[in-house]
Amino acid sequence: NFRQLLRRNGLSEQEFFAIERQSMTRQVIAQPLTTQAVVPDTLVELIWKHRTEQRDATYFELTLPDDAKQPSDADLKTLYDGNPDAFREPERRTIAVVALTPGAIMSGVDVSEDELKRQYEATQKQLASSETRTVLQIPFSTEADAEAAAAKIKAGASFEDIAKEQGKTEADISLGTVAKSAIPDPAVAEAAFALADGAVSEPVNGRFSTVLLKATIVGKNTARPLDDMRDELMAAVRIVKARGQLLDLHDKFEDARASGASLAEAASEIGIKVATVGPVALDGTDKTGKAVIVPGHASTLATAFTTEIGLEISPLTDGDDGFTWLETLDISESSVPPFNEIKNKVAERWKSREAASATRNKAEELVAKLKSGTPIADLASAEAVGITTVTGLRRNEARTDFSTADLAALFSVAEDGKTFSIANDGRSAKIIASTPVLGTGFNPDSEEAKAIRQALET
Repeated sequence: NFRQLLRRNGLSEQEFFAIERQSMTRQVIAQPLTTQAVVPDTLVELIWKHRTEQRDATYFELTLPDDAKQPSDADLKTLYDGNPDAFREPERRTIAVVALTPGAIMSGVDVSEDELKRQYEATQKQLASSETRTVLQIPFSTEADAEAAAAKIKAGASFEDIAKEQGKTEADISLGTVAKSAIPDPAVAEAAFALADGAVSEPVNGRFSTVLLKATIVGKNTARPLDDMRDELMAAVRIVKARGQLLDLHDKFEDARASGASLAEAASEIGIKVATVGPVALDGTDKTGKAVIVPGHASTLATAFTTEIGLEISPLTDGDDGFTWLETLDISESSVPPFNEIKNKVAERWKSREAASATRNKAEELVAKLKSGTPIADLASAEAVGITTVTGLRRNEARTDFSTADLAALFSVAEDGKTFSIANDGRSAKIIASTPVLGTGFNPDSEEAKAIRQALET
């Protein structure tokens, strides 16, 4: 086993021991220098302040009208020639995939009526076991005491009245809302789940004492006739039987490949169709940007981008969920398309850049006015928009109305600073006025401080 492991890693025994010897030497040198590392409280406090600093922010949204000028062909060509990588198409591959999964073969699996009935019975047991009830239990010293209490209840006393006579509260007598399997005493469990909703039992001889029970049904699963469940039961049995056939079909496929069969021929031997996928990029999209469905194992596409055309590789396995064979059929290298093919795309980028530039210029102008003393409410009024105030903002706690980019802008200025944050599309921006928040003092013994110190020590 040792030698096989070395071979798989491309190592000789001598190389392995040389590497280990070097590693041990490094540890001997490094450990005395690092095991007694002391983290200064000053550093812990700085990081703590950075993490816990809070600010309030008052802001308004600025959105410029979409009235950018139309670009000329010369504008577009200049953008295209100056930024070729912005328009580069990624490498794309076309692959053949054989996904041997339970779902792929289950339609050909036969299911007998007896198998269907057994599945139905198992399903009904599962439904019964998942019913939940709120169970109350009053224990008695003797069976006679329990029978006397039961007689009082039949005469008109309530279950709760009997509990009060014994000095017990509802919390004292409650077993909680439980499934049948959660009650450890079998006799008590059977009796509690045999009661009608809200009914009180006769005395039950439990494992430790005689008890009276009251049960309220919380979650009840109603049994359905077999014919109503036939399709879903059939699918459940088929999927289990299909999983049992996977290894045999895997071996049959591998035998066919070993004898010289192509991927398609071997797939035909086990009744699976070959799926041709692509051209698709590593991010799973086609040339139009739409997501491409890649069948089989989750890493099928990533694996395809590590193989050469026509190379036969071992199947990817999901255990009980099957095997995936793949073969790279074609590779389209990364390239920049000709200008005329993507002229519309270049125009969209040009307009987006112009809009972002105009938004930034306007935002900088407004922030300059803020810094010179113009109230933010006056600026918002001039832009015909309202202002919003958010409180208790922290660096790493984005909100739906205050994004990560907004937080980065807010905390990049002084506590009472003025700034702006441009939206991802470049067509709108937040004009922000920051307000400091008085925080709590640093406590080196707090849990957060201890966690910071431990991370730094590591």
